[in-house]
Amino acid sequence: MENQIIMRNDVNSVTFCTSMEEAYNKAGENSISWNIDDRNEGNIMAYAKAINVGDTVIYDVYIGSKGKINANANSSYLFSNIGKNENCTDTSLVKGMENVNWSQATNMQGMFYSAGQTAMISLDLGTSFDTSNVVNMNSMFDFCGVNNMESINLGDEFDTSKVTDMTNMFRSCRKI
Repeated sequence: MENQIIMRNDVNSVTFCTSMEEAYNKAGENSISWNIDDRNEGNIMAYAKAINVGDTVIYDVYIGSKGKINANANSSYLFSNIGKNENCTDTSLVKGMENVNWSQATNMQGMFYSAGQTAMISLDLGTSFDTSNVVNMNSMFDFCGVNNMESINLGDEFDTSKVTDMTNMFRSCRKI
């Protein structure tokens, strides 16, 4: 499908896969696809599988590449508002974080802002979520999983030694 617009809040889940073939296979041949390679070389592709829920369509997004994906230095608001639609049902929202090299990211402001408000109960950043170069974590998990969040696994590589701004980092991260 060409020129299909997918709103962030209609994304049910995001899965980082080990290859483009795996991402394509998980999404299926009727998926919506687009290039997300910042060099526009087609080395990183996203595939969205449409899920009809009554009159609404939500999407499971699968991202694959021709090697390990390198996160952008500015990864601010990367997952913001994902899983916010009332029809979203995924309880973990983001999967396969170990398939991304996060070590060059310096800005993670609002990365999970308002993500998973509907159904997310856990967030697992995996074993390789390297934040050793991040300086900004302002509002990183602000309103993340606000309604049902029970746990966040930050992993072994979550390092705040260079962070200069943690304002509101976990504000309203769980319904009280």
